[in-house]
Amino acid sequence: MSSEICRIGEPGCTHENVIDAINAIGVHPNQLRRFVPGEPYVGNVDLPVFWGGDDVSTQAVYDRRGIQIGILNTTRSNHELHPGTVVRDTVVVDGGYRIRTQGIGHGWWGLANLLGADGEWSDVDQRVMDYLHTRTFGP
Repeated sequence: MSSEICRIGEPGCTHENVIDAINAIGVHPNQLRRFVPGEPYVGNVDLPVFWGGDDVSTQAVYDRRGIQIGILNTTRSNHELHPGTVVRDTVVVDGGYRIRTQGIGHGWWGLANLLGADGEWSDVDQRVMDYLHTRTFGP
């Protein structure tokens, strides 16, 4: 789980803004364009060490009220961890929003993925935090 992205009650710290930041820059490592729910999205995660593409397809995850609460990445056949999935969603812990990342990848590098996942996703979480704070509080 990420460190606190923002504290509820801070100006601009809303569920919608955290989800917007995830869609903009926090869907996967090396994200180059915004994910737009309802539109087809394939991105190259470009795992370190491996050559070639490591594509994932992404879709929004919704609660039963129809509110987006996160994203689901599914590996494509050229991904080193295929078959695999990652869900990234928002949770509230002690009055602050955090990003929970849960997933599993198989393939040749499944164990290495489990061991290195925290470092890889913490960089993505930091980009989400920076994006949100820059948009909300200015540079």
